[in-house]
Amino acid sequence: ELMDMQLGGKQRTVLWHNMREEPVLYVNGEPYVLRDVECPFANLEYTGIDKNRVEEMENRLKADVEAEVLRYGNQVLVSGETDDGQVVDLWVPLDPGDPTAIQTSKDVYVSLVEEGYKVDYLRVPM
Repeated sequence: ELMDMQLGGKQRTVLWHNMREEPVLYVNGEPYVLRDVECPFANLEYTGIDKNRVEEMENRLKADVEAEVLRYGNQVLVSGETDDGQVVDLWVPLDPGDPTAIQTSKDVYVSLVEEGYKVDYLRVPM
């Protein structure tokens, strides 16, 4: 749910500093990242990667997920975590006609701006 961005009758600007160095996709609004199956709780490291490369990776990942959604009956397989820390596979249903069903970080930013929110976005992978 989006926060109220009004303060004293004036619209506030949100500064979104994204420092992820790994690709992230939002599936039905929930963030998912790539993980090594042998180390599911460790970040993938891309030391020295720049913003453009991470965003290219996110766009390729998004295209792959969109193809899988069509192949697997409008659903995609993701990994989740149970309350006791177990990694489990989950099929997530998606509406392939919904442009917000699968989004990159940049897609989310663009959507927020299009909805009238004042957001400044800066991607600095670290």
